Amino acid sequence: MAQALEHGALQQLWSERAKSMSDFDKLFWMPLLASGAVYWIHGFLHLIVDQYHVPSIMYSRKLQQDKKSALDTRKLPQLFKTLIIGQLTIVPLFQIALYYISTSYSLIDTSASFPSLLSIITDFIFFVVVEEIMFFYSHWLLHTKLLYKIHKIHHQWTAPIALAAAYAHPVEVALSNVVPLLVGPLLAKTHVITFTLWMCIAVWTTQVHHSGYKLPWYIGGQPEFHDDHHKYFNCNFGLLGVLDWIHGTTREQWERRKVLNKRQN
Repeated sequence: MAQALEHGALQQLWSERAKSMSDFDKLFWMPLLASGAVYWIHGFLHLIVDQYHVPSIMYSRKLQQDKKSALDTRKLPQLFKTLIIGQLTIVPLFQIALYYISTSYSLIDTSASFPSLLSIITDFIFFVVVEEIMFFYSHWLLHTKLLYKIHKIHHQWTAPIALAAAYAHPVEVALSNVVPLLVGPLLAKTHVITFTLWMCIAVWTTQVHHSGYKLPWYIGGQPEFHDDHHKYFNCNFGLLGVLDWIHGTTREQWERRKVLNKRQN
């Protein structure tokens, strides 16, 4: 009963708001501004902890606390420059492309109807699967000799911080960050509300993976899994660990191979 009333209230609110918005507003500005706000607010809150070690209870959960892994504030100007360039060029260009593709082929639902909770959950499951497949293989490809010169920019942060989640070469931002997030919603012909929620949650989880903080409510082996990737470079290419396990690229499998190779040599 309560869920039905809540959905009805959200339906009414969205219905009224949707009437005053163009498709461009819904497909470009809404997801862009919402996900951008999440990125900068969440990232700056973590930066305060990284810089000032407050609250201490949160800083105590930092995975890499040695002096070598301490925040180097000299790297921040370049970080901000790279992020701003990417968020003012690559990301908007893909959002514009999404708008034209979606409106041309009716791939994102911009109607005044509000999606059900079930449809949001099932769409999210599909998005996660698509993103994991596309991110894993594009990320693995970026570690080849041919493309690592592009990816090494991102790996300048061996002890990453939340704001460094999108610190990367423009080619990597497009290939490995943006495209894997957009393909799932387009294939599913999802609702624009679901798409916007997905973009916000995807940005938040990406920052969690790079934050270096193991908080009690983080599940699924994160952020240790991706933190280890930045620390050791040649393992943990995915986000969920399933494809890494299949391809033998988890940190545990990688370390076993190292020990075995030493013995053989």
